[in-house]
Amino acid sequence: MMTRVCALLLLVASPVLAQPPTRDTARVVPLDSLQVNVTRGVRGPLSAPAAVTALMTADIQGTRLGISMDEALAAVPGVVVNNRHNFALGPRIAIRGFGTRSAFGVRGIRVIADGIPLTMPDGQTNLNNLDLGSAGSIEILRGPASAAWGNAAGGVILVRTEAPPAVPFSAQARAAIGDMGRGSDDITNLRKFDVKAGGTQGDLDWLAHVTRLNVDGYRDHAQGEVRLFNGRARWTPDDASLVTAVFGFADFPIANNPGSLPLDTARAKPTAAWPANRNTMSGEATRQVQGGIAYARAVAHGRLDVAVHALDRSLENPLPFAYIQLDRTGGGVRVAWAGTVRSLGISAGTDVEAQSDDRREFTNSNGGPGTATRDQTDRVTTFGPFLQVNLQPAARVDLTAGTRYDRVRFETDDAFLDDGRDDSGERVLSATSWFAGVNVAVSSNVGVFANVATSFQTPTTTELINAPPAPGEECCPGGFNVDLEPQRATSFEAGMRARIGARMDLQASAFTMDVTDAIVALASIDGRDFFRNAAETRHRGIELAVAASAGPVQGSAAWTWSDFTFVDDGDPDESFEGNQMPGVSPHHLHLRGSVRLPLHARIEMDLDHAAEYPTNDANSGPGNPAATVLDLRLSLRHTFGGLAVEPFLALQNLTDETYFSSVVVNQVAGRYYEPAPGRNVYFGVTIGTGGWGTR
Repeated sequence: MMTRVCALLLLVASPVLAQPPTRDTARVVPLDSLQVNVTRGVRGPLSAPAAVTALMTADIQGTRLGISMDEALAAVPGVVVNNRHNFALGPRIAIRGFGTRSAFGVRGIRVIADGIPLTMPDGQTNLNNLDLGSAGSIEILRGPASAAWGNAAGGVILVRTEAPPAVPFSAQARAAIGDMGRGSDDITNLRKFDVKAGGTQGDLDWLAHVTRLNVDGYRDHAQGEVRLFNGRARWTPDDASLVTAVFGFADFPIANNPGSLPLDTARAKPTAAWPANRNTMSGEATRQVQGGIAYARAVAHGRLDVAVHALDRSLENPLPFAYIQLDRTGGGVRVAWAGTVRSLGISAGTDVEAQSDDRREFTNSNGGPGTATRDQTDRVTTFGPFLQVNLQPAARVDLTAGTRYDRVRFETDDAFLDDGRDDSGERVLSATSWFAGVNVAVSSNVGVFANVATSFQTPTTTELINAPPAPGEECCPGGFNVDLEPQRATSFEAGMRARIGARMDLQASAFTMDVTDAIVALASIDGRDFFRNAAETRHRGIELAVAASAGPVQGSAAWTWSDFTFVDDGDPDESFEGNQMPGVSPHHLHLRGSVRLPLHARIEMDLDHAAEYPTNDANSGPGNPAATVLDLRLSLRHTFGGLAVEPFLALQNLTDETYFSSVVVNQVAGRYYEPAPGRNVYFGVTIGTGGWGTR
């Protein structure tokens, strides 16, 4: 492990785009002052020809626990985050239907943290290394973006670490304790501690954040233990250059998996774990080191960015059907130039990435490795040159066009020959993606846009190696599932953004999207998932959002209507045409508000409603019932000289709603449901000094 870490330290770095940090933490951000980079071109939201949402520090941190992405992204229309309350699987994130099939982690969406892709070359994302406790902004691009970001870019989430205060040294400590819905018998089922330090001195600024989390979950066999370290440093050696380095370490020694439940059990005893998961000690223990370094320099008519990043990950993963050991190394290089040639804005570059997985599988013997069943090395390499051109034919008109070619090579070396087969092989999947959009500034505060875009999404290595057995064969052959192809999508979108007066923002967008060869879950058997291509699905949606403030009161509302259906299910033995795709609610409403009270007190509220949705392709049986969940948070901030003290209290699921925050789509035994905690509470205190003591 240390050898790998040392190698990483010589190689690492962050493809961070060298943008000036923002310190604005207001809920309603002046649109003409905010710059977004998730479009892979620096522009304000009113000139972006696509649906973009930017969240600031107050939307991410504050009195929130900072454990799961749903805390920050719940108020973004078109984005669904299912908090599985399961550290072994992580949250499921879906953007306009991309990502709903994910059995663990995130798929179909690119996630970038401080310029480092958390999404691997095969399209799968692990959020273990993501640190919300020091996140300063999150930008979300909704809809296909493969022309800019490549494979699996059905949407993009870009996270940036907050800027440190502009003083030589600042520090902040935070402690939170809660009951995780288990009631007053043990108020310390959740314990989270954070320490953050940073500063600015001359041409160098830096920030470091350490997190320790222990959770005895709402359900049985749902314990988790997390240790995180994330650091970022930026150095400006001269007026034209910027060097940025980031480093992250994540250690999950305990992440138990209680499994999904059938409906009768989930209703009668939602705290239960599935017996097979408990008996086989299902879960994972993982450790990851990741980092990078980037160099940005102003050159003639533009800016050059060169960056490199690397990671090392180890995983022990007992499951009901197997015991998996995985060692992963990966990394990449990016070279990009952005500037102006005559009247054209141009962004061009190349991404090169690679991953190598040493995968060993055994039978599960009382929670440990038993008899070997698989030993193979899976490698993925990607090459993705891209070009984006921007033209302003008139003062208020912005035209953007982009294209990208992606070549993804999968290779497996089979070292397990005891079964009499050599399942070694390779597959090369490639595509050219493109984007064309127009934005018209109707006025200085109103913009309308339209675009057409395509996306390209390969199966992940996990999806490819899980080839379903042929009739009469035992599960499961090695090598690749040769019948599983990439999915492709073409999207048409129109929308508008407006700022009304000084204190209200509006967003609206509508889209229709055709997805061919959609990768959908075929079945899940004892935790092993199989996938197939559906011939065609159609995604349609409307997304509305409003944010406003009036004196001490701030509020926002986000509503999403989704209609994702099978046009051709691609299976001659089934007739799912016209059925709703499972795993997505057709109506989702989120309301958020806060009130500042005297003596620096604040009350915050989140109300989330999701309509019922199906759990399988056949739309048979009961779906996931509708649910309305109310959260309430209170805080009180006092400053004593240079020391700020902020105690806080949160009541989650205040009405004690019985609901299922996530489902396992197409679970073959009907065990679809993953219960969420009932009414639960956490409380704590944040103490800051230096810049964090005065802000």
